[in-house]
Amino acid sequence: MTPGDPDLPPGDGSLIIAAPSATLEHLQRRADELGSTPLFTDEVIPALYAAALHYGIDPTVMVAQSAHETGFAKFGRAVTPEHHNTCGLKVKRPVGPDDNPDDHMRFPDWLTGAKAHAQHLLAYASVPLPPGEPDLDPRAVWVRPHDYGITRMRQLGGHWAPSPTYGNRVEDMARRLLEEV
Repeated sequence: MTPGDPDLPPGDGSLIIAAPSATLEHLQRRADELGSTPLFTDEVIPALYAAALHYGIDPTVMVAQSAHETGFAKFGRAVTPEHHNTCGLKVKRPVGPDDNPDDHMRFPDWLTGAKAHAQHLLAYASVPLPPGEPDLDPRAVWVRPHDYGITRMRQLGGHWAPSPTYGNRVEDMARRLLEEV
């Protein structure tokens, strides 16, 4: 499967490369119900949704990961809203400690940050960028050579983040976002 492929498998909140498992409006409503900030609901989610569609990623997995990484845009650690960083993506050569704001990428707007987030997921899924697409992910140079071929968010544990349960926590958030209440 490649980004933009009309035959993407149906999304389920677990598959990375997949058709949308929820509408933009559903994800915004559920995020609000789960305690989202207006910034996350009104600005971050639309950018994530657009980037996900552009790259053939299920938007639910990106929204779930961003909710997990940013606390629904409450942030509170090194990354601030001014970073426009939807997933805590680090610079190519961070110096530490983990709470150093300069160790995290800064983007000019939410859509650019969301596209870098999507590209990082594509790198873990071993899916190339569309021809001519500028590479916004400074860390793809280390991920792509491994050819992980990750297809589900749960497989990101120990890769995207050191915790082996990281991907399971993101999938749990996706399930919560997909619930009808």
